[in-house]
Amino acid sequence: MNLSKCEDSIVMRPPGGSAGFVQLMALVALATISAVITASIVGATTGGRTSAALERLIRSDAVATSGFVRLEAAIIDASDSLETGALAPTSDARVGVGDVQVGLRIEAEDGKIDVLRADRDLLARYLANARLPPDVEVRMLGAIDEARAREDGGAGLEAVRRALLEQGDEASFYRDFTQFGSSGIDPVYASDRVLASFPDLSPAEVAQLIRTSPEARATGSIRSRYFKSGGRRFALVSWIDWSVGQRSELRLPIEISAAGKPIRLAGPSS
Repeated sequence: MNLSKCEDSIVMRPPGGSAGFVQLMALVALATISAVITASIVGATTGGRTSAALERLIRSDAVATSGFVRLEAAIIDASDSLETGALAPTSDARVGVGDVQVGLRIEAEDGKIDVLRADRDLLARYLANARLPPDVEVRMLGAIDEARAREDGGAGLEAVRRALLEQGDEASFYRDFTQFGSSGIDPVYASDRVLASFPDLSPAEVAQLIRTSPEARATGSIRSRYFKSGGRRFALVSWIDWSVGQRSELRLPIEISAAGKPIRLAGPSS
């Protein structure tokens, strides 16, 4: 699909022109100069290891941000040829920005559980399926209830992240939770664990839904009152693997306007 039209799938291809790369390289060059100057100043007083770490931090943020610019350009320009299976859980794209390889991915926020808006029974069933210890589950639900009372999506997300992190399952947090979704969930983009969390579906219905191809779920025979389709909110993900076990990753929430342009809902965050 062309994401700007929000149809059935996302297709993006490598750049057909050089204008986008001019902007990217300008950003990277500026970031590199700033990083080197800042690191040199810090290194004069704190030592080489600290300055090298600071240089990497400054540079990684700028390069990852350049990845967002590249993805946004691909969304806007139907002729752009950056190709990726952006919504496939195991698929991503990589582009060269200067001497760095940047990983890029697009995730559908509407396939995730919104910590502020999702039905509490759905959330509780997800936690039960995640096999959290009872005390962790109770503590997490209490923290989410407090966050909802304050309409603080960040606090709600942090409660979920910490609970799943205790179980060594932080990856599920990024895959399944958001604060930029809605009360419903689009089954086309939902993970198997989210699909298994719909309170009004039997285990047999969940199993059949999981076996159904994502594209056919929205129009299939299995229906849930929690289903919602036609969402226009996505997360752009940009990351750099500096070495084994050392990854810098940023996420940018966007909404696709009626004109097919990405609108940033918040700033990048790690």
